[in-house]
Amino acid sequence: MKKNFFLKRLSSVAAPMVALMIGGSAASTVAAAFDSPVGDWDFYFSGSQKGVAQVTFLGDFTLTGFEILMPGKPRPSGSSAAANPRGGTSTSVDPRTGQPKDGSGTSTFSWGGRIIDGFWGFDEKGKLVGAITFTSASSTNGLSFAGTVVAGTRITLRGSDESGIMIYRGVPRTALPDISGDYTGTGKKGSAKLTSILSLAPSENPNIYDVVIHGPGYDGTGIGLLTSNNRLGIYYEIGTTNPSIVALSGSFNTTRLKGTVTGTDGTNNLSLKVVVMPQF
Repeated sequence: MKKNFFLKRLSSVAAPMVALMIGGSAASTVAAAFDSPVGDWDFYFSGSQKGVAQVTFLGDFTLTGFEILMPGKPRPSGSSAAANPRGGTSTSVDPRTGQPKDGSGTSTFSWGGRIIDGFWGFDEKGKLVGAITFTSASSTNGLSFAGTVVAGTRITLRGSDESGIMIYRGVPRTALPDISGDYTGTGKKGSAKLTSILSLAPSENPNIYDVVIHGPGYDGTGIGLLTSNNRLGIYYEIGTTNPSIVALSGSFNTTRLKGTVTGTDGTNNLSLKVVVMPQF
C-alpha cells in the first residue's frame, strides 16, 4: 500500500524493528488462553504526552503504526527556544524532538509525528505487555507498556518513558466517513487570534488524509489522522529547511464535520475550532 508522503519520509529512517521470536506449541497455548489484540486499532492517549495513533498488532507478536503527539500539558505560551531548550525552532534546537542539535541535554517532551514499531506478549497474569520504538526523521526513543485487552472491543495500555506516564485507550479501527474537504480553523496561537484554511484530501492509507494549510504568512503540508474513537490528529510542517513542526489533536464529529483541536508549534500553544466550509 502506498504511503502518505510524510509517512514515507518518516519510515525511511526508521530503526530496524525488534521482533520477539516465540515458537513452539507451549507459547501458542499460553497466548491462546488470553484475549488476543491481533488486528487494527485506533488509540487516543493522555498523560505526560497526548495525541492519537493507529496501531496494528500482528500475529507474530510484533506491532506497527503511526502517531501524532504533543505535550500533555500546555507549555508557557510564547516561551522561546532560548528560554526553554526543550522546544522552539531556533537553529540550536531540533523542531521535531525539542532536543539540542549538539546532542546535549535531555528532552522531556516531543511533538509531531512518528513511526511505531515494537513487540507484544502476555505476562503470567494475562496482562498485555510489550515495548515500542518510536522513530521520527531525527530521533529514536521508546516506551514500555502493560494493559488489558477485550478482544474486538477495547485495549487500555499504561505506558512509561522518560517523559512520564501515558494512558492509551484503543478501539478496533473501522471504516469511517470521508471527511475530505475545505475547513476553517479559528482560534488562538498563544494569546493572539488565529485563522487558517485547511484542505483535507484522502490518502491511500485508511482514515489518513493529506493536509494543506494556509495561515497568516505561511503555508504548511502534512497529515490528518481520523480515529474510530472520534478523534482527529493533525501534523504539518511549515518550510522545507529546518521546518517548523505543528501537532494538534482533539475531538471531531464526523456527521457535523466539526471539532476542536489543541496542540503546539513548540513555542506557542494552539487551539483551533475546525469546521467544514459550506458549499456554494
